[in-house]
Amino acid sequence: LSRVTRGIALAVAAVGVFVLLGWLTDNGLLKSVVPGAVTMKANTAVGFVFCGLALWFLTDPVAEPRFANVVAWCILALGLATFGQSGDR
Repeated sequence: LSRVTRGIALAVAAVGVFVLLGWLTDNGLLKSVVPGAVTMKANTAVGFVFCGLALWFLTDPVAEPRFANVVAWCILALGLATFGQSGDR
């Protein structure tokens, strides 16, 4: 199961990286995970990369669990910053 979990971690991080590349190159196909669907926002893509990293660190026997905790705090900070941006002003 650890191999499957690592594969999922890589897939999640890769989706985030491809969406970020889509935003950098203004490529609509890369910005949306499903062609014709709504585009994924850059904050969400960064969150995907962080989640993939955290999952990878949790399943890697060599990595310190502290790395996963640090990335988890970054995910929380990103979520709070994104939440602070939303709403009518």
